[in-house]
Amino acid sequence: MHELFNIPEKKFNIYMAAATVFGRKGFYKTTIEEIAQEASIGKSTVYEYVESKEKLFSDIVSHGFGFFMERLAEILKDGESTEEKIKSFIKAWLKLIKNHYSLYRVILCDYYDPCRDKKNQELFGVLKTRMEELLADTVNEGIKEGKLRQVDVSLLSISLVGILMGVSSSFDRNDRDSIDIEKLSEEIGDIFLKGIMLKP
Repeated sequence: MHELFNIPEKKFNIYMAAATVFGRKGFYKTTIEEIAQEASIGKSTVYEYVESKEKLFSDIVSHGFGFFMERLAEILKDGESTEEKIKSFIKAWLKLIKNHYSLYRVILCDYYDPCRDKKNQELFGVLKTRMEELLADTVNEGIKEGKLRQVDVSLLSISLVGILMGVSSSFDRNDRDSIDIEKLSEEIGDIFLKGIMLKP
């Protein structure tokens, strides 16, 4: 999987260890020593690959965000109908969160607090813009085909991000492996699409 991040395997392992510890303890309480222990390497080895905890955190957010967006973009290319694409998008988001929860927490939970500082506001702005870009073709296609009402893509994106971020908080528990992604994504898709789908 490290190839997806386009970085050496050892650096990827440090990133994943850091994401686990950051996700568990938050940025401020995490130490480089704890990251090294999680990765089963020495502290000096961590510093061979990263210059500081701040840079490591920033790199995880940047690489992780890119990883999530690439996976979601692939899903929207593969679907057949508008409804299928949006439902697949929702399911892909939930699968990514379930399988990479520590990484998600670092990117959107621990890091994202738009009231805290400007950098975080910028991250959410980038997320919103990227989601709009990903969904625009699908939504516009659905409008042209008469399957969706005329909707503002920006508002639709914000709504979908809000729903998915809210639901994703349910993965913050020990039994997240037992969550039925198929059922959950189907329910969210139905709730979301019934508000925007035109009746045939």
